[in-house]
Amino acid sequence: MRALADSDAIIDAAKTSNRAVVIGASFIGLEVAASLRTRKLEVHVVAPDRRPMERILGPEMGDFIRSLHEEHGVEFHLETKPKAIDKMVHLENGETIEADLVVVGIGVRPRLGLAENAGLLAENAGLKLDRGVAVDQYLETSAPGVFAAGDIARWPDPYSGENIRVEHWVVAESQGQAAAMNMLGERRKPFAPTL
Repeated sequence: MRALADSDAIIDAAKTSNRAVVIGASFIGLEVAASLRTRKLEVHVVAPDRRPMERILGPEMGDFIRSLHEEHGVEFHLETKPKAIDKMVHLENGETIEADLVVVGIGVRPRLGLAENAGLLAENAGLKLDRGVAVDQYLETSAPGVFAAGDIARWPDPYSGENIRVEHWVVAESQGQAAAMNMLGERRKPFAPTL
C-alpha cells in the first residue's frame, strides 16, 4: 500500500466479503487483519513464521500478539506459505482456506532509485545498499554526512545483532529524530528503537 487509494480498495472489497485471508504476520498484515475483524469478516492469517512479529519483537511478544489477535477472532496458519491462490488459498502444508478477499502484506520494497544514483550526484561511488540503504548505528550511510531513516534504512540492531529494516511509522519517526540529532553533531548514543 503506497497510496490512500490502495487502502480504499481493501475497504471497498471488505464490504462485499465474508472471509479474508491475510498473507503475512508482520506490521501491515496484522494491522489489516485487525481492521478486517472490526468489519466483522472472518480472518485467517498465513505466514511462514513460527510466531507473528518474532523477528522484530522476540518470541514472548510474538506469543502475546498472537493471543491478542486470537482473542479477537483471528485464526493463524503459521509455518506455512500459500502455494496457489484461486477461489481458495492452497497452503504448502496441504490446508485450503476459502476466501472472498486475499490481502498480501509481505513487506515493503524500498524505492532505492535515489540511493542507487547517488554516485552520479556526488564524487563518491554511491551509497552502500543491502536490501535498503545500509547505515551505521548513528544512521549515517557509507557517504560521510549523508543519513537515511525510515523504511529504506537498514541499521545494525543492537538486540539481534543483525542489520534490519523495520517497516513501521513509529520507527521511521524515531529514526528521523535520531538522524537529525546526529546531523547536528550530537552523537550521544546509537539509534535503538523502542516499539
